[in-house]
Amino acid sequence: MSIRVGVVFLVVLSSVYGAIEFNRGSLPVCPSGVSTNAKCSADTVGCQVGLCCSKYGWCGQGRPYCNQKSICRDNDASGFPQSRSRPSRPGPPSKARPSEAPQKPQSGDGTTFNWCGPGKVVALTFDDGPHTDSSTATLLADLRKMPEMKVSFLLSPHSETGVDRDPVQQCALLRQMIADGHSAYGHSMTHTSFLDMKPEQIRKEITEWNDWYQGCTGSYPPAQVVRPPFGNLNPELRAMLNSIDVSVATWNVDSNDWRGGSVKTVFNRAIAAYEKTRTTGSALILHHDAVYRKGASEGTYGILDMYQNYFEGYDFVNLETCKEMCIASGSCHQGGVWPGVYNGEFA
Repeated sequence: MSIRVGVVFLVVLSSVYGAIEFNRGSLPVCPSGVSTNAKCSADTVGCQVGLCCSKYGWCGQGRPYCNQKSICRDNDASGFPQSRSRPSRPGPPSKARPSEAPQKPQSGDGTTFNWCGPGKVVALTFDDGPHTDSSTATLLADLRKMPEMKVSFLLSPHSETGVDRDPVQQCALLRQMIADGHSAYGHSMTHTSFLDMKPEQIRKEITEWNDWYQGCTGSYPPAQVVRPPFGNLNPELRAMLNSIDVSVATWNVDSNDWRGGSVKTVFNRAIAAYEKTRTTGSALILHHDAVYRKGASEGTYGILDMYQNYFEGYDFVNLETCKEMCIASGSCHQGGVWPGVYNGEFA
């Protein structure tokens, strides 16, 4: 009787947790050289200790990277999971603890938006991180001094435009963003224009990004919101993304911070762009955390205080709230050459 109960118990565990063990020895050992840009392979370069080379050829941590489909293992196999994770439990994704989080990405509602409607709100967004130099960490530290200011990070962890891309530190920065109450959304894995990709390649980028997020945090992202690399978008791409329940977030205020200039110059540039659109409506502002550098003559260090003063009486919201407000106000009409411009007007 006890044997039968034990067998049943193991079967139940197997069905709940899935296949959690695999023959680590069956995987080849990664080359001794350590990747400096997160790319890896079975015969050229491996990953640092604690990481695995995923089936897509990227170094990372967590089950999406460390499993029986991994290309290779590090020398001591420390990157592979050693313990079972708890099964997911029902409940709102926004309140779920990491061990109780959804076990697959949540669907979006296929909306494209570039503002939050006519309300007095600001959606402050930062693209292309997480950067493992001091820029992203400095931005997060300054945001902690302003608990009422919540921002959205549009992340592209394997972007070729970045030189500071330590996978372990990137995951730590993502977890810090979430712990501080900010939101993180997809900006593709490699920051390659979606207009240069086939639909199946775009889906692969989105899937890999979701897996990266899950590998870092233990749960999949609570919302499928994506900003295409470079903001490159056309009606066909917008329709394709919306058709697979991915919401597309663009912007109505471009700070052009990457073009250079002092913090005052960048701020004035952003406010001028905002005032050209609508001074009584919302602002969905595009920034890049790479240029948030303390002590630099150019960049955006200190711009948070400027926004807080200028937008006094406005609420700072994340992209999910921005989207919901846009939908509720009836302001998310598609039209014009660029989807999300709402027939070329904010009305």
